[in-house]
Amino acid sequence: MNTVFPGSARKIHLIAMVVALGMTAYHLLSTQILFVDYTEHQSIHLALALFLVFLNTARTSKARWYFIAALAAVHLKWRKE
Repeated sequence: MNTVFPGSARKIHLIAMVVALGMTAYHLLSTQILFVDYTEHQSIHLALALFLVFLNTARTSKARWYFIAALAAVHLKWRKE
């Protein structure tokens, strides 16, 4: 059993690992294949990087539910537009 990341912090850590690996794969492929324009690429890069910072902050914070609620609010707001 992993005692380094107990409970919900372990789940957040696993999500961050998957996002980081996806970001790595995206960047490796984007050097070989032009998926999007460079401005869209910068936006995707910034969004992924900020999401990783958000997940890390949520993992290390004592009040994780604030960060999860904020993420849910952003997601619901984004879906309405």
